Amino acid sequence: MRKMMMLFSMGAIALLILIVVAGAAPMLRAEENTSPGEIVFLHLQIDSARVTLLDTRTVAGSLKIPRGDRVYRAVYFEAADKSGKVVYQGSIDDPLVKRLEYEDPDNPGKLKSKTVILDNAELTVRIPGNMNIESVSFYRLGAGADIASKKEMGRLIGSVPVTLGAGGDR
Repeated sequence: MRKMMMLFSMGAIALLILIVVAGAAPMLRAEENTSPGEIVFLHLQIDSARVTLLDTRTVAGSLKIPRGDRVYRAVYFEAADKSGKVVYQGSIDDPLVKRLEYEDPDNPGKLKSKTVILDNAELTVRIPGNMNIESVSFYRLGAGADIASKKEMGRLIGSVPVTLGAGGDR
């Protein structure tokens, strides 16, 4: 009987802990959501020699910080604060290179692919709005580049200043 009472007491304590933790979780989530971060959308134009900032737009939200992905795609970008410290980075497929697939006219039902190189393209890049970012630099990378060798294997395409006015838009 004593053993049964001890098990009952341990179960009651565990249940009490579970109730307290479950009750506190929504409060923690509510606190996190009361001040959401910001995402800045950079609308850009790119060609083989430069990047031009066309427009910025800021919206409420949080941008996931990529982790663990050390291989970058064709265009690497890094966002720096006023001191020049890189506070955010990412990569995108080259917007000037488009791979098109179409049905082979000589072999119906089979696909052919073709790579087309564009002279220029427009694109949008997202960066966090709460990191005091002053500029974003873009690099064209060689195949299989990683973060340690991004500048050695790539070349600077250009940098754009990021100045946000009232309401977060430029």
